[in-house]
Amino acid sequence: MLFFFKGIFMGVLVCTAPGPILTITVKEGLKRGYGFALRFGLGTAVADVVYCYLAFLGITPIVAGYPHFIPVMWLVAGVMLLGFGINDIYSPIKAHGHLKEPKKYQKLDFSHPFSRGVIIGFLNPGALLFWIGVSSAFSGFISYESIFFVVGVSLGSPIWFILLANIIAKLKGVMTEKIIYYFTVGGGSILCSIGIYFLYKSLITLF
Repeated sequence: MLFFFKGIFMGVLVCTAPGPILTITVKEGLKRGYGFALRFGLGTAVADVVYCYLAFLGITPIVAGYPHFIPVMWLVAGVMLLGFGINDIYSPIKAHGHLKEPKKYQKLDFSHPFSRGVIIGFLNPGALLFWIGVSSAFSGFISYESIFFVVGVSLGSPIWFILLANIIAKLKGVMTEKIIYYFTVGGGSILCSIGIYFLYKSLITLF
């Protein structure tokens, strides 16, 4: 059972790390509410769990055999996050400080927050590298220990996002639209910074 609780701890740890996933979850949750934050977070948790499974199944030699795989992930994630960040900064300012967006974007975000979370989670190279590192550090696990660990991760990641969504819902209830507007623009700036960093990581590795 010790390995099960270790898995829960690691599942929570990877989700609480500062980065694009946490930024998007908090920013969009404050703007769109509990339901969006929860479904988006659970979508990214699915990606984390899959990467954890793959790492413990032995994906490391496969990734090592394709040296351009991780840099391409950095590149795609960087472009995507930079686009999200620019949109988060530009759209509210264009709307004169209000958080209204075109209906087509509202429909997309509200209808598919879970799938959006899955896609962004899988395009996060940091998560894959994290789980590869964890699997290497715990390479001494025997088979049943690894199973307990991965099951723990499968619970730890969703538990964190359920707690985070509830915290965001309470914060949203006491914040004015103006404060949420500044959070949105600030979150967009953070995403732009992370996107530029990812692009930098990709370019220095590829070239």
